[in-house]
Amino acid sequence: MEEADEILLATFRQAGLDLKEVKTVGEIEAEMLIDIVGTSMRLITETDDAPNKLPASVGARHRVCTNLCKMVKAQGYNGELGYNTLLYPTAKDTRRLLQWLVEKLPKAAEESAE
Repeated sequence: MEEADEILLATFRQAGLDLKEVKTVGEIEAEMLIDIVGTSMRLITETDDAPNKLPASVGARHRVCTNLCKMVKAQGYNGELGYNTLLYPTAKDTRRLLQWLVEKLPKAAEESAE
C-alpha cells in the first residue's frame, strides 16, 4: 500500500495541495482531508462552491463535512461517505475516497485545458 499511497499523494501535490511531509494516507488528518476533498471538488466541478477549510465550531464542522459529502456523491461516488468519514478519517476509507478523486481529476484537468 505504501507505493499506492505515494502515487495518490504525488497526484494531489501536482494539483497544488500542500501535503507537507505526509508519506502515507493513514497520516492524513481531518483538516488535510477537507482541503484535499474541497480542492479536488473545485477542480472537478470547476466552481468555487466546495469549502476546503474546517471552521472552529463543532456544528459548523458537521455542516461543512455533510455538504462536501453531498457534492462528492453528486459527482458519482458510490462508497460509504458521511461527515464522520471526513472528520474522523481512517486509512481504508480515505484511500478509497482519494482513489476515486484521482480518477476524476484528469478529466477535469483535460476539460479545463481546452
